Amino acid sequence: MTKNVKVDRNRLTDSHEAWVYVDYRNPKAVDWNSGITGFGQCQAVLTWENSD
Repeated sequence: MTKNVKVDRNRLTDSHEAWVYVDYRNPKAVDWNSGITGFGQCQAVLTWENSD
């Protein structure tokens, strides 16, 4: 997705099948191709459609 989104390994055991805790870092390095805009450095939950 983007080099600015990293899995929060400290919360990995709290993550589930279709979502994972992430840290969004380095907000000054804008990656317009990532589709992520309007956020500064933050913690978030990345989700995707469950395959079940």
